[in-house]
Amino acid sequence: MATGCADGATVVMMTPTTNQGHSPQFGTTGAVCVELAGSVPQAWGCSGCDGRMVTITTGTMTSKPTAVPANSAVTGMIAAGPDGNIYFNFTAGTYTYAQMYVY
Repeated sequence: MATGCADGATVVMMTPTTNQGHSPQFGTTGAVCVELAGSVPQAWGCSGCDGRMVTITTGTMTSKPTAVPANSAVTGMIAAGPDGNIYFNFTAGTYTYAQMYVY
């Protein structure tokens, strides 16, 4: 299990290039932890994340569980934690083809 990931979550690694990119598809309707290498420069979002909630952990802060906005990005920079990562813990949802993106 990755450091900031919830117990039992499927871990999906995400390494954006040139400060933008997307994760692989989650491949499950179960809980997923996206381990993002680096920071969110401007915004993040999740396609196909209907029904999912997300908690964001950096090692220095943990957000409250929040509904994932449908078809829109969440703006604002998020700095990586001391280990260089941000952990997006998504609850179970409707679609296996869900995927996260940053820019």
